[in-house]
Amino acid sequence: MKVIGIGDNVCDKYIHLNMMFPGGQALNFAVYAKMLGADSSYMGTFGCDEVSAHILSTLDELEVKHERCRQYDGENGYARVTLVDGDRVFLGSNKGGIAKEHPVVLDFEDMEYIKQFSHIHTSNNSYFDSQLPKLAEADLSVSYDFSGQWTDPEKVARVAPYIKYAFLSCGSIPVEEAEEICRTIHKAGCPMVVATRGSYGSILYDGNRFYEQKPQLVEAVDTLGAGDSFAAAFLLSYVENLEKTTEHSEKVKESKETLIKEAMASGAAFAAKTCMVQGAFGHGKKISVNIYYEEDIEMTKTVKEIVSEIKVKMDQAGGLKHVYFVACGGSKAAIFPGLYLLQSEAKTFGATTYTSNEFVYATPKELDNRCVAVICSLKATPETVEAVKTANAAGAVTIAMTGSMETGMAQVGQYVVTYSNGDDQVYSDSNQANALRIGFELLKQFENYENYDKAMAAYAEIDQIVAEGKEKVLPAARKWADTYKDEPIFYVLASGPNYGVAYSMCCCHFMEMQWKHAVCLHTGEYFHGPFETTDKQLPMVLLMSEGRTRALDERCLKFLKQYAENYIIIDFKELNQGRIAPEVAEFFNPVVMIPIERYYVAQMAEVRGHSMDERRYMWKVEY
Repeated sequence: MKVIGIGDNVCDKYIHLNMMFPGGQALNFAVYAKMLGADSSYMGTFGCDEVSAHILSTLDELEVKHERCRQYDGENGYARVTLVDGDRVFLGSNKGGIAKEHPVVLDFEDMEYIKQFSHIHTSNNSYFDSQLPKLAEADLSVSYDFSGQWTDPEKVARVAPYIKYAFLSCGSIPVEEAEEICRTIHKAGCPMVVATRGSYGSILYDGNRFYEQKPQLVEAVDTLGAGDSFAAAFLLSYVENLEKTTEHSEKVKESKETLIKEAMASGAAFAAKTCMVQGAFGHGKKISVNIYYEEDIEMTKTVKEIVSEIKVKMDQAGGLKHVYFVACGGSKAAIFPGLYLLQSEAKTFGATTYTSNEFVYATPKELDNRCVAVICSLKATPETVEAVKTANAAGAVTIAMTGSMETGMAQVGQYVVTYSNGDDQVYSDSNQANALRIGFELLKQFENYENYDKAMAAYAEIDQIVAEGKEKVLPAARKWADTYKDEPIFYVLASGPNYGVAYSMCCCHFMEMQWKHAVCLHTGEYFHGPFETTDKQLPMVLLMSEGRTRALDERCLKFLKQYAENYIIIDFKELNQGRIAPEVAEFFNPVVMIPIERYYVAQMAEVRGHSMDERRYMWKVEY
């Protein structure tokens, strides 16, 4: 059987090993197909650097044909990766590198070449969507890996009518939601939809019924490439055997059902083998430069440039007077680090926070051209877009912090800072990390902040601290989740830099994502009334800070030890282990603590079978 992968190729740069491994969804398919005995080829775009050289030499070594590939001057695609308990944790990427500017565009000769293959596989990351109609017109068998982008209805509508097989990554959502997504993509035009669900196995929908495949559980070395290897093994089994099925047979339907079950079993078996290999398929090589740190510096320059322009404007207007941090819900908790930093350290200007609607309806009179408004929302909620417009109308300088350059906020903000979010979140590039980064840059450029260099150095530590922190707390988090999964209410206590973390844990993670009642309390205010409700049954979470307010948390801990029993401690100092300089460690508390406390609640979600993405009202009813 002759198959080809068309689209993305990368090297996955493992930061903890200083090694890079070839990968990319389309390239992985081609390699895995070769391993499974197929006559396999790859078509894609390469740069001219050590990454592209390593991938090309690996393809030659594995005897995967690549004669129709393109090569251009520039940087090849790569991703930065680390591991926690064998599971991959993505730390960022260059979004395909040169492939963004020079994607594969099929000409006549390409099409004639492609027609020789029984099956073609491509992906969401391949910049190849515009070419799918050409393949469909030629009646070619095409599969497409949406990864996590099945959430985008426009992409689904653009892709589904032109493909025969769709693969989705749905490990983080309940099976009922995965099934509904499969139905949606099938209705959009794709005959067969497969949702891989990590340790929960996979499901397939063919328009008539759902099929389920349990995983082959192994002690994983590395889960990178597991979904791609499942897809490759499934497709080789199903497509090849389908070709052999007599279309005029009276038992065609029964035959197809058998083929589906056999193909899903093949996918599960091969995916299990892939999990025992470091990298997608091995072939690691030492990295000559530490790209991880260099990218962090580059992002700092971007924020630096924004603040530099703002300073020119403020100097012309008479000087910076006030910084407003505006957001709702989880985004409001995320911008708190910037607020806390400026309220603590700024000498010549003030800082205040507002909820988005409050900012629109009760706009501060002080807001004018000597003010900066840092306004945050991942998907740009309507009230937050209005908040940006309100600040613009008052003459303030607006920085829109949002999930992408396509959101409504990005369209109306004077400056835009995008941040990482989702399953592959880069914590050093999160919303809280960027809010803090803006704060440090304002302090540096307006007041020559003396600890600026130490703060910038801290960004290179964040992702590893979080990754190691998750690994460290996992046993305790699972025990806590199992013990308290049925409790209806929780108290969360914190002070200083972690008060926003407590707000996030209560309002977003307990209440929004688990439908649990939760009370957010300041450890200093705890002794001014709320401590009277303390007993030995009430579940409590104490978020201990490293910094000037730690004494408040220690006082609270002393009381809990005497009068409470069902409490846990999450301590930034234990997570940090002195890696972030003490002069600035206080301000980085929430950047590390938010993902860690969310990790605790995520364990509860898994134990309860209640997905963190499940909602009763949000996005579903009018409100």
